[in-house]
Amino acid sequence: VLFLNETLDARRIAGIVLSIAGAALIVMAGERSGDNAPAPLLGAALMLATVMLWCAYTVAAKPVTADPTVVILAVCILGALLLLPASAAELATGGWPQTSAAGWLGVAYLGVFASAVCYVFYNFSLRELDASTVGVYTNIDPVVGLLTAVVFLGESLVAAQAGGACVVLAGMWLATTRGPGCRRARGGPCGCAFRFRR
Repeated sequence: VLFLNETLDARRIAGIVLSIAGAALIVMAGERSGDNAPAPLLGAALMLATVMLWCAYTVAAKPVTADPTVVILAVCILGALLLLPASAAELATGGWPQTSAAGWLGVAYLGVFASAVCYVFYNFSLRELDASTVGVYTNIDPVVGLLTAVVFLGESLVAAQAGGACVVLAGMWLATTRGPGCRRARGGPCGCAFRFRR
């Protein structure tokens, strides 16, 4: 709204608030941190900073007209260059990490599919949708993480988390679908595909 002149109607605002509330419920209802999380407040602060930086990236990437694949390639190269000094320092002090073949396959999967391919799809989505709409879809991340943890890691699912997932999906539906009072009309007042009937 501030930087891209997008317009939010009451339906989308309600959907955004609902999906964020559902994501927060999933996180708060999860297993409490133990010895594996020695600094939970620092971790939470870093995650909040990550969200803010991702918002900044979304706003900055929306007006870019270059091929999304080229944009992601440039971002990945820049990111690798920024990580090189810290990586070199870590290797100098701790040596090369001992990782199994399965670990390297996991790293490859994260790099290729969970990162590069997802980023390309994300940037293509930014070309077709409002940034506020694309941002709502990121609220499904905790839902996918929850399902993955239950299916592949054997973690328990509590009722509050299941309810949070349902709230996220309801909020996403509300924020990304048109209301009954809308009709298709390209070039509506907010630049979207729908315009309210008067």
